[in-house]
Amino acid sequence: MKLLVATLAPPDMETAIAQATLKSQAAAFARIQERIAHLQQDRERERAAHASDMARVSLECERLSQECRYLTDKLHIVTAEKRALELSLTWRVASRVRALAIRVPGIRRIGNLSRSWRRILGKARSSAL
Repeated sequence: MKLLVATLAPPDMETAIAQATLKSQAAAFARIQERIAHLQQDRERERAAHASDMARVSLECERLSQECRYLTDKLHIVTAEKRALELSLTWRVASRVRALAIRVPGIRRIGNLSRSWRRILGKARSSAL
């Protein structure tokens, strides 16, 4: 359409149409450049926000890792204390059962005891008999 108008119009009109077209294209190009600049700024803001989020996540992971190590160490301590307590109680009960076995020489069999209990009590029974 512009070409048809340009061919029918006198040279001054043709120049005016070309200038108007150039202005229109320049304005469109400027709008596109503004949009590109705006999108680049958005992308940079998103990158900065992502980097900030990643730093925050990294710090949180490190904190959780330290807390996990602390809790693991604490679990080992509590487990060791529990085992020591169990051994202490086992020793006290075994001592009492041995004392009972010594006082009652007729005891030949002590129920359904676990293998470790029989081992612990074996010495008391053999010395009592």
